[in-house]
Amino acid sequence: MVGPLIKKISIPPGINRDSTQYASDGSWYDSNNVRFRGGYAESIGGWADSGTKTTYQGSESFMLGVARGLFSWTDYSSNRLGCVGTNWKFYAIGGITAKDITPIRSAGATGVTFAASNGSSDITVTHNTHGAVQYDFVTYSAAVTLGDNITAAVLNKEHQIVSITNDNSYFINVSPVAATVSDSGNGGSSVAADDQVNVGQADQVLFGGGWGEGFWNTPLVSWDYASPGSVVTDEMRRVYIDNYNEDLMICNRGGPIYYYDVSQNILNNTPKDPTNDTRAQVLSSFTGSSDTPTIVDSFLVSERDGHVIAFGCNDIDSATQNNLLVRWSDQDNPFDWTPTSTNTAGGQMLRIGSRIIGAVSTKSEILIWTNSALYSMRFIGPPDVFSFNLISSNVNILSAMSAANVANVIYYMGEEGFYAYSGSVRPIPSPVAKLVFDDLNTNQAAKSFAGSNSSFDEIYWVYPSKDSVECDRYVCFNYAQNTWYVGDFDMSKVSSAAVATGNNRTSWEDANVRLFPSSTYIQELDKTSSPPTLKSGLALHELTPDESSVMGGTKECYVESGDIDISDGNSFTFVSRFIPDLMVPEYRENSNPRVTFSITGKDFPGGTVTTSTSSNIDVTNEDGSFTPTGNSTATRVRGRSLAMKFSSTEEGFNWRLGESRIDGRPDGGR
Repeated sequence: MVGPLIKKISIPPGINRDSTQYASDGSWYDSNNVRFRGGYAESIGGWADSGTKTTYQGSESFMLGVARGLFSWTDYSSNRLGCVGTNWKFYAIGGITAKDITPIRSAGATGVTFAASNGSSDITVTHNTHGAVQYDFVTYSAAVTLGDNITAAVLNKEHQIVSITNDNSYFINVSPVAATVSDSGNGGSSVAADDQVNVGQADQVLFGGGWGEGFWNTPLVSWDYASPGSVVTDEMRRVYIDNYNEDLMICNRGGPIYYYDVSQNILNNTPKDPTNDTRAQVLSSFTGSSDTPTIVDSFLVSERDGHVIAFGCNDIDSATQNNLLVRWSDQDNPFDWTPTSTNTAGGQMLRIGSRIIGAVSTKSEILIWTNSALYSMRFIGPPDVFSFNLISSNVNILSAMSAANVANVIYYMGEEGFYAYSGSVRPIPSPVAKLVFDDLNTNQAAKSFAGSNSSFDEIYWVYPSKDSVECDRYVCFNYAQNTWYVGDFDMSKVSSAAVATGNNRTSWEDANVRLFPSSTYIQELDKTSSPPTLKSGLALHELTPDESSVMGGTKECYVESGDIDISDGNSFTFVSRFIPDLMVPEYRENSNPRVTFSITGKDFPGGTVTTSTSSNIDVTNEDGSFTPTGNSTATRVRGRSLAMKFSSTEEGFNWRLGESRIDGRPDGGR
């Protein structure tokens, strides 16, 4: 009689989804919020809202709009400052205080009048040639009471435009206040309106047909014909943020570059309250400015040589955007963009592709992606100032934000794979690439972004899955150990109905200035209302259990193996006991550390589960050692192949696996 077999379950680190769960024999097959470090799986650190708030209409509020950019820097007084850009606004952050620095498009416009209707909260605003778009923000001053409830205090503050009537009129809403009488007028010439820069789209707007959608061999599609597909008709608002020495520079895609003077607008590490003078100012408004670009797709500051570089911008004396034009300012002067014999301002037209998608600065060069090529831009000094070299054609990048610089190596996500650049482009083999790209919502791929977590040698790519219009999944590459894993933090899918409750991440920054990696997330989103409710928060990641407070309330962590053949897949194995090897290095004092171990048996690859069981591994708080309770490690599982899963749902502790074992015996061939 064959006795029991105690077998160590040794599984190499990383997730393998190249094939089926059975073909992943001896590998981990799936994960969520788990990393691999030193060869073993462990739960990632927790996360929590940072407490960052702003003020809107006199009340505390999360930041308005869907955040698409996050940046931190340090001023000359060693103050740690931050900036968040949303599709509606820009915010400067000191500590946990966020102040609105959104630039003013038109200041002090006069001739504004209001009209109210009895019983309604909608106010008709007559504002000739206002230049506004739906959901713009405008602040009024010097208005007087407009009949009973619609007082001067109700009108003289910041409002959001609900709808546009025509070029000279629009509606605002003053709810919960409602007019009790109908009235109009209000002094016209004395009322002033300060209009903020036009807001942008939160999503890619799609219409029509194009390449890449549908199926071959359908009634309308066959070989040699492009399948119908969506075409972007209105792009989501992308934002770009960088520092120039201690000051801040910002830009919305398709607009000019703005400058925020820290010494004038930051007091005791706190940005000043928003006024026309304390907001970011357009470059062209500064003394000495010359030929500053007015239409910019993106920009960055080259710290190595002190130039501000604009991509996809208008040329000098032109109001037309050139999607392949690169221009740069004079060295150490962000305001002078006129090339002369005595400065280093200039420009260069790229030749391959139809538009510039994005750019990343490294220690020695700037990488520029068009939609079909990768260029290197290097500072060489006068007279040419910069050299431009084609690195590779027929390459692509998934989005403007899907590249990250770590130790002068650029990691980026393309439309079909992952790549690294350190002098040349090389593909990064990924056993999870098929899983990721088969599940990618290509219509909203512009929202994808990359972020580094250098403390753990990780690059995260966060992307929208095929059933979500916002990012709800991540794929992570550990470049030191060459391992991959996947997960979702606490994000959930956002349907086309566009009501989100899933804390979906929208941008990321490593722990360079802040003590922890940080991300912006959707705190509230409801596009069914008018104006829509769009609010963003700032979260800190990799927190200890005592510091974290997961926004969604649950920190789901698990790692699941492929189907493991215990007896070479010929005979059945009966497992009667599981011998865990697990530690809990961090825990909250009032927590109940518990990891659930599950094991399933199958007769055939891809077949149904024939037997399964799960046990709770409870862990003492004193020394981090495990203490099985009762018969918690006993199992009764039979199969030709077995799959294991370790999981937890509490945020009050972190766990790390070791070398677990199973106690089993051969159990026949049928």
